[in-house]
Amino acid sequence: MTLKLSLVRVSLAAAVIAFAGGAALVAGQDAPPSSAEVSTTASMTLTAVADATLYADSPGSPGGSGSFLTAAYYHYDGQVSFARIFLVKFDLAALPPGAIIESAVMQLYHNSCTQPGTYPVPLGAYFVTSPWSEGSVTYATRPTWADIGINAQVGCTPGVYSGWAVTSFAQAWQGDPAHNYGVKVSGPWSDPWDYYISFNSREIYNPPQLVVTYRLPITPTPTPTRRPGTRTYLPLVMKQFAPGSAPVVLFSDNFNDGLLHGWTRNNGNWYNAGNYMRGEYATGNAWNIKDVSGNNFTYEGDLNIVSGNAVGLVFRSSADGTASYDAILDAADGVFKISKRPGYTVLASYPMTVSRNHWYSVKVVVSGTKMEGYLDGVKRLTAYDGNFSSGQFGVMLFQGAGAYDNLEARALP
Repeated sequence: MTLKLSLVRVSLAAAVIAFAGGAALVAGQDAPPSSAEVSTTASMTLTAVADATLYADSPGSPGGSGSFLTAAYYHYDGQVSFARIFLVKFDLAALPPGAIIESAVMQLYHNSCTQPGTYPVPLGAYFVTSPWSEGSVTYATRPTWADIGINAQVGCTPGVYSGWAVTSFAQAWQGDPAHNYGVKVSGPWSDPWDYYISFNSREIYNPPQLVVTYRLPITPTPTPTRRPGTRTYLPLVMKQFAPGSAPVVLFSDNFNDGLLHGWTRNNGNWYNAGNYMRGEYATGNAWNIKDVSGNNFTYEGDLNIVSGNAVGLVFRSSADGTASYDAILDAADGVFKISKRPGYTVLASYPMTVSRNHWYSVKVVVSGTKMEGYLDGVKRLTAYDGNFSSGQFGVMLFQGAGAYDNLEARALP
């Protein structure tokens, strides 16, 4: 392990300050940045804990014990003779507790290739989304994986390492180790491509590696700062609470610890991006659900549509998010709305231009059958429905990438 010193500016989440009696709630207020803090960065090299070649040209043959991992789409006498992909998995448990991943590169040692061929080849690393076993997996029993991969151009150059920048994958595995299923590596399977490339497996020398650069969190003096460049708003809500009856915090997460504690995903790639949560899913709805429930509450957070269609808060939800109420910002339809699922019924909507790469503050106040939706401190929605009286909190996205920060739920007194 090599250690390197670097300067890291720590940005704390927007403060929510409540005073019992006459309570003033100030959300998203900027303050002068605190002084830079010094944090130590380090690198750790992890070797694969499982790998296997999957033979489409022999779909029932297991390939978990071989010496090589092969990506191939190779012709013989004008016919495709070899069509192969492979799986690799790494275990991040050796990282120090609280480590915040800055970068991660998967390195594979190039053992051999077949000539003639169409080199270099764009080999993609794809996030695997279902379980597999090294000893039994075959192409016929292959797991599922994400549609969008991370490409690297690989030539016919035995004796060198090829690398893939899989930082977002490693962050997701660290935040949700129970769903760490590794990566699938494959190239194009169409004419005129013609290639056969083998890398060393974990069974021999120079096995697959994951080089992780991380930093350890520091404990700064709390200050109500936000990340540079995000919005500033100063909604002020006055509410009188009787002594001892201030709202109870059900959960609060600003993600400054670099982890995702108590979150369970349903579809997509979810990870802590350093000081906020990020989700990515290109093909439909994806949810990340917190292991906390409520019935009457306020639930709020900062949301950003990084790309694609929509993001939202999920509440009174089932454990997988598919039966719930949602407060959604939809850039594709140009609307802020409260909806319920299954069946996807819009209960209330507010037409507006929803910008991408812009932080919005979204809040819901839920009591009985009444639901109110606030956007940047202004009430825009009121809806009534009695299908779900309680359930879990979470977030969602639809066909895109979203960012989430400063999530907090409080029980109504």
